[in-house]
Amino acid sequence: MLFSFDVTSLFTNVPLEQTIKIILKRIYEIKEITTDIKKDDMKKLLYLCTKEVHFSFNGKIYIQNDGVVMGSPLGPVLANIFMVELEKTVIPTLKNYLYCWKRYVDDTFTITGRNQVHTVKDNINNFHPEIKFTHEEEQNGKISFLDVQITNRLGILQSEVYRKPTSSDIFLQWNSFTPLQWKTSTLKTLVLRAYTVSSDNILLQKELDYLRQIFHQKNGYPIQFIDKVIASVDKNNRIALNENDMIPKSIPKYIKYSLTLPYMGKKGEQITKKMKKQLKRLLPNNIETRTINTTNKVSSYFNIKDPIQKQHRHDIVYEYKCTDIDCNEMYIGECGRRLGERMIDHIGRDNKSHIAKHVAEATHPETSFDDFKIINSGFCKNYRKRKIAEALAIKHKKPSLNVQEMSTPLILFN
Repeated sequence: MLFSFDVTSLFTNVPLEQTIKIILKRIYEIKEITTDIKKDDMKKLLYLCTKEVHFSFNGKIYIQNDGVVMGSPLGPVLANIFMVELEKTVIPTLKNYLYCWKRYVDDTFTITGRNQVHTVKDNINNFHPEIKFTHEEEQNGKISFLDVQITNRLGILQSEVYRKPTSSDIFLQWNSFTPLQWKTSTLKTLVLRAYTVSSDNILLQKELDYLRQIFHQKNGYPIQFIDKVIASVDKNNRIALNENDMIPKSIPKYIKYSLTLPYMGKKGEQITKKMKKQLKRLLPNNIETRTINTTNKVSSYFNIKDPIQKQHRHDIVYEYKCTDIDCNEMYIGECGRRLGERMIDHIGRDNKSHIAKHVAEATHPETSFDDFKIINSGFCKNYRKRKIAEALAIKHKKPSLNVQEMSTPLILFN
């Protein structure tokens, strides 16, 4: 029978201690890769990136004790390392029960005996107490695995595209204010999936007819446009299958450049098209240009995450104003680390701080966190941009406590 196994909340349940030991063993004992980093340093770095990660919720700061923080780019890597270790350790002991074991991250497609699935499940669940598998079995000879539905017809497997019952089939609308390239890519991706997943032409045509229906009726795409995209994918697919085209050919080397432009509707697309023609005419033949359009998502206008407290923000330009009633002294600075750390410097930890010197010499009230304000953050993702933002703020506000006139030359304003 066909079965699928799924790990319950894999990322947040990855046992970090054991996974770190597995990584160190594979690097320094099995020597699967070579590195100049010492084992103790590697261990500290792994702990720093996993067990010492902070996040905020309801105005409080938390530390992750175990498992990988949701959204961390390390999540799939660490989860896969642990699952590979599980497979190396447990699966060979089940070779008399398993006829097939194919895994993608935490989902597994399996063929095993009808009465042997619980033996397999018990063995893989005993590998670590934090990792628990659930399983599903084929219903009426069918089972879903990722976005594929597999049908067991008397031992012959067929595959087609699978959609969850909750699927709305609503995609990028034809009349939406987005580039035509995005709409083409949305449809093309689903057509490519149909060619990849469908095991025969009957199932392929069934899926293509379904795409024609939902894109035309629910998403407003013209039938001619849909057929044109399908024909393009079909043509490329046939070329790829042609044995003559499998022979390696010399491919000319191109220098590729990308132009990122804001999307300005149909008029903007026409201007971009003319610009690309001009660039192709003027530039050498070995230079290839493409345009990337940017738009604002609706979600960008709503802050759905917990706001980060001022003292925990970094990569910013900040402003200080003296709290004394008769004093108008001001200072502008930038910092890549947390603002809270920089504020402690100004309050007294750094003897060279112009703010600390001013407060001491003028005998004004002691500086507090409330005296600091963030004036720029979105532009300050790297040092150079922060220095430019700081220089612009200094030029505009002319703070008296800044000894330097500007932190970086502003040639355009000279």
